[in-house]
Amino acid sequence: MKNSPVRVMLIGAAGRMGKTVLDLAQSDREIEIAARCDLGDSIEPAMKNCDVAIDFSQADSIDEICRAASQHGKSLVIGTTGHSQQQRKTIEETAHSVPIVLASNFSVGVNVLFWLTQKAAGIARLGFQS
Repeated sequence: MKNSPVRVMLIGAAGRMGKTVLDLAQSDREIEIAARCDLGDSIEPAMKNCDVAIDFSQADSIDEICRAASQHGKSLVIGTTGHSQQQRKTIEETAHSVPIVLASNFSVGVNVLFWLTQKAAGIARLGFQS
């Protein structure tokens, strides 16, 4: 039996990353862009018909996005940056009810650098001995 594609709601579809996701999704049978939202569009109605929401919009949208995801039990991938402390708290609270991936950068190279930095910090805490 064939699995149905993952239905994605893309928030920030007109932006650079949104366009990249759209282009990549067109050639992937396992992904269906179920909804596209941009500045001024209502998030809640589109959230009903997706499996996951991917956010590459603006930090100011996160309250509405988290509220709708929680209400409809939808997973979130958040690539938007610049969240305030209160907005980060909203994301953390929402993560108690729905799965969330929060990444400030989706570049493989940058994420390897983040990992290496964490490893180096751990070694430094242990005290480097030659």
